Amino acid sequence: YDPALDQWEEMTPLPGEGRYAAAVLSSDGSRILVTYGMLANGMPTKEAWYYHVDSDSWSVLPDAPEPARHRAAAGSSYIAGGMDDAGNVLSDTWHIDFTGPTPTWFAMPNLPEPRFGARIAFAFVIGGASSWTEIHDNVWSLSFSDWTVLDPFPGGPRRGGAIGVISGLSHSIFFGTGLDESLERQNDWWRMDLPSSVHELQNEALTISPNPATDVVLFAFTPTNGTAIVTVIDATGKTVRSFSSLAINTINIADLPGGCYTVFLQQTDQHRIGRFIKLP
Repeated sequence: YDPALDQWEEMTPLPGEGRYAAAVLSSDGSRILVTYGMLANGMPTKEAWYYHVDSDSWSVLPDAPEPARHRAAAGSSYIAGGMDDAGNVLSDTWHIDFTGPTPTWFAMPNLPEPRFGARIAFAFVIGGASSWTEIHDNVWSLSFSDWTVLDPFPGGPRRGGAIGVISGLSHSIFFGTGLDESLERQNDWWRMDLPSSVHELQNEALTISPNPATDVVLFAFTPTNGTAIVTVIDATGKTVRSFSSLAINTINIADLPGGCYTVFLQQTDQHRIGRFIKLP
């Protein structure tokens, strides 16, 4: 869809079998990951595909982690929950690293409770169901290595709702519609603003060099402490880099505008914060 022209353009269809209730993530503006979903035979799939925006083409990827599922929550490089082929509701959560030619999946802490039909924005999971009739109003936040239970969604229990985000000077999540606990379709719309400041309480310092820099910075971490999840945020609070690694400790900053940036590093037993200056 081109907002400037207010029109749709048909692109190359997915080469695989048609499906619904799939999980979709946009990696870096140039590739879109499409995975999981329900096929016409009533069985979920764990196929994974990349759509390449620039070339309007598709490439098949290694299968997503077991089990095959449908109605998983997906967004902001996370996929969580869903339902398998036996109707079991799932709670596993995955963080996807898009820095390589194929995505790398990293297991994260399970959701506090199994859910399908939930929604993810940033690291927040909203709503979802534990059965076809048990629908919930939970709001959970993944903070470093654990989930935090927040105040419930004020619109009440909801599954299959619509979610959207705005990033900039502040982050906002918009959520609404979907089915309530009476299986009634809703049209409400709610906004949650997120703090854009950097919370540094009890965070250890992260060593970054060179600083200032023009093209690449290095950060220090210990691979034996587990997968490093790295997030780089600019001065407005916008995420400009996000990846996971057990080995990579460099960040390419050549294309970033000059200014001050904050780096968050999360591992199993620690989280660190550092800053660097990008020279024009």
